[in-house]
Amino acid sequence: MGTLCAALALTFVLATLLEKNIADDDMGQRPVLPDGYKPKPPGKNGQWCAPYRLCAPGLCCLRSNGKRTCQPEARLGKPCSDYPTKGQIYLKNCPCLKGTCNNGVCSKYWGGK
Repeated sequence: MGTLCAALALTFVLATLLEKNIADDDMGQRPVLPDGYKPKPPGKNGQWCAPYRLCAPGLCCLRSNGKRTCQPEARLGKPCSDYPTKGQIYLKNCPCLKGTCNNGVCSKYWGGK
């Protein structure tokens, strides 16, 4: 009987949390942070980053060797990545600072057909 009551209480709590998140009408993913959370200042080059601690302008959150750090966005002619994983974290390369990522390299113009 006690287990059933605990399961019902947990179901109610989860349903309430889901309702609150769905009611925000924001389809994008973002971390769920506790009330009263004060965001950290943007990370500088080489500092740690996370979905809830973004990097300063001109930097991206890059995961390398199991660590996430703020790294400079790619320059023209350098390797780049178009798409981050969840939480705005890039796996191989940062996006282009200027220009377009065309076939994995930053270029001035889009090379579409």
